Amino acid sequence: PPSYREYAYITNGDSGTVTVLDVVNVRVDRELPVGQNPVAVTASPTRNEVYVVNSGVEPAQGSISVINAENNTVAATIPVDRQPVSIDLDADGKLAYVANSGSNTVSVLDLKARREIAQIGAGEEPVAARIAPDGKTLVVANRTGNSVSIIDPAGFIDPARRNPAQSVRAVFEGCPGASDIVILPDSSKAFVACAAGHQIMVIALANAKVHPGQPDRLESFLDVGRAPVQLALKPDGGELFASNSLSDSISEIYASTDEVAGATMIGD
Repeated sequence: PPSYREYAYITNGDSGTVTVLDVVNVRVDRELPVGQNPVAVTASPTRNEVYVVNSGVEPAQGSISVINAENNTVAATIPVDRQPVSIDLDADGKLAYVANSGSNTVSVLDLKARREIAQIGAGEEPVAARIAPDGKTLVVANRTGNSVSIIDPAGFIDPARRNPAQSVRAVFEGCPGASDIVILPDSSKAFVACAAGHQIMVIALANAKVHPGQPDRLESFLDVGRAPVQLALKPDGGELFASNSLSDSISEIYASTDEVAGATMIGD
């Protein structure tokens, strides 16, 4: 229909802007000024909003810019801690989880109220925080800590149980340069790329439906290529793919059996 609109949003770190592309008419719609050094962006699953992570410049705090996608304007700015680098939203689009790499914390944001409601201690230099689809587990990759933190969101969301200091359920060591994270659609497993090594860490997550009564546990280390820096999960959760930056390859992994099927050579 004539009123149909569709946009893509691209962060421009050095210019402190977001480019809005009109992908129906294939043109630049506008450039929006946001905060300093925008490095990540995601769209709400439930409302016409886009959230931009502004990493800032040390020692200043970072921020999240909220873009109203109805008219492509910046509707709000939410302060967070130092050097935020990633953002993830829960399935309802009500809460955001921001990894603050410069302060070793994760900020929890109430997106409707436009404010931070909790700040959780993580490991050294957290670079990714992913919430499980069922909302019961937050997985954090700590790059220079070479570790993965497993956090119980109820520890800082549920008023009856709110105690951020006791929200960390488990910490798994031995993942050098922990970076990207994917979580299966049934919230049963997390896969974490160990980017300073050559493996993917597999963690079985405590989950009443899939692992009743079991704690979080290390399930496996999968050998892939050197320096796996990014993971991509198929929508059905059956397979995931690892980008091995120093092996110039992509590894294919069967998620249910933790088997590496093989590798495909690509460019440098």
